[in-house]
Amino acid sequence: MDEARFEFGDSIIEHIYPRYFEKTELEGSSVDFVFSHAAFEHVLNPDACVDELHRVLKPGGVTAHCIDLR
Repeated sequence: MDEARFEFGDSIIEHIYPRYFEKTELEGSSVDFVFSHAAFEHVLNPDACVDELHRVLKPGGVTAHCIDLR
Protein backbone atom coordinates (compact mmCIF):
# COMPACT_ATOMS: atom_id res chain seq x y z
CA MET A 1 0.00 0.00 0.00
CA ASP A 2 1.23 3.48 -0.80
CA GLU A 3 1.22 6.39 1.56
CA ALA A 4 -2.25 7.73 2.33
CA ARG A 5 -3.24 11.05 3.88
CA PHE A 6 -6.59 11.81 5.48
CA GLU A 7 -7.58 15.20 6.84
CA PHE A 8 -10.28 15.66 9.47
CA GLY A 9 -10.68 19.32 10.42
CA ASP A 10 -7.30 20.39 11.81
CA SER A 11 -6.13 16.77 12.20
CA ILE A 12 -4.13 14.77 9.68
CA ILE A 13 -3.77 11.00 9.66
CA GLU A 14 -1.01 9.57 7.48
CA HIS A 15 -0.42 5.90 6.75
CA ILE A 16 3.26 5.56 5.96
CA TYR A 17 4.40 2.25 4.50
CA PRO A 18 6.99 0.84 4.22
CA ARG A 19 9.44 2.52 6.56
CA TYR A 20 12.09 1.25 8.90
CA PHE A 21 10.80 1.63 12.42
CA GLU A 22 14.35 2.24 13.67
CA LYS A 23 14.86 5.18 11.27
CA THR A 24 11.66 6.71 9.92
CA GLU A 25 13.20 9.76 8.21
CA LEU A 26 10.42 11.86 9.78
CA GLU A 27 11.31 15.25 11.21
CA GLY A 28 12.03 15.37 14.93
CA SER A 29 9.16 16.44 17.21
CA SER A 30 6.75 16.29 14.26
CA VAL A 31 4.21 13.62 15.26
CA ASP A 32 1.37 13.76 17.81
CA PHE A 33 0.49 10.04 17.83
CA VAL A 34 2.18 6.80 16.70
CA PHE A 35 0.29 3.51 16.55
CA SER A 36 1.42 0.09 15.38
CA HIS A 37 -0.38 -3.23 15.22
CA ALA A 38 1.61 -6.49 15.23
CA ALA A 39 4.75 -4.77 13.95
CA PHE A 40 6.94 -4.05 16.97
CA GLU A 41 7.68 -7.75 17.60
CA HIS A 42 9.34 -7.95 14.16
CA VAL A 43 11.92 -5.18 14.52
CA LEU A 44 15.57 -6.09 14.84
CA ASN A 45 16.48 -3.42 17.38
CA PRO A 46 13.65 -2.52 19.79
CA ASP A 47 15.84 -0.04 21.71
CA ALA A 48 16.50 1.91 18.50
CA CYS A 49 12.75 1.92 17.80
CA VAL A 50 11.98 3.42 21.20
CA ASP A 51 14.68 6.05 20.64
CA GLU A 52 13.16 6.89 17.24
CA LEU A 53 9.67 7.16 18.74
CA HIS A 54 11.01 9.56 21.34
CA ARG A 55 12.74 11.59 18.63
CA VAL A 56 9.71 11.99 16.31
CA LEU A 57 7.00 12.52 18.94
CA LYS A 58 6.07 16.07 19.83
CA PRO A 59 6.23 16.98 23.52
CA GLY A 60 3.11 15.44 25.03
CA GLY A 61 2.78 13.05 22.07
CA VAL A 62 1.30 9.59 22.57
CA THR A 63 2.34 6.19 21.29
CA ALA A 64 0.38 2.91 21.46
CA HIS A 65 1.27 -0.55 20.18
CA CYS A 66 -0.44 -3.90 19.91
CA ILE A 67 2.29 -6.52 20.22
CA ASP A 68 1.64 -10.17 19.32
CA LEU A 69 3.64 -12.31 21.76
CA ARG A 70 2.34 -15.69 20.67
